[in-house]
Amino acid sequence: MGEVFRARDRVSGELVAVKVMAERREHRTARFARENELLAELPHPGIVRYVAHGETASGKLFLAMEWLDGEDLEARLEREPLTTGEAVTLATRVAEALGAAGTLGLWRNKRNRVFQWRSSIACRKRGVGDGLRNPTKR
Repeated sequence: MGEVFRARDRVSGELVAVKVMAERREHRTARFARENELLAELPHPGIVRYVAHGETASGKLFLAMEWLDGEDLEARLEREPLTTGEAVTLATRVAEALGAAGTLGLWRNKRNRVFQWRSSIACRKRGVGDGLRNPTKR
């Protein structure tokens, strides 16, 4: 659907992840717009923070989110298994984040969307609109 770049927010100076939509197709554009709206409405410590969205000078749509330094769950599991305590903490934090997302009718079940950083766990938003209960026609 697009590419993700690391950038610096001109206003705050923070590092951000900028997802740029590859091409504008009606169904993808609508889904991307819905993702932006939903992420902006979903402030939760376990879900990546919305920063901004808009259109580039060349007309491509973008979404800026907080940058997460760390490793995704898939990479962590390849490196070494989780301890029982880490697994319980992970399951609890993911359940809390999914519960918050569930209030908006969202869900996500991909291993590489769970991210460990700053001794904490977060669900990295990517394709939030994929889990809509009532998605737009594709």
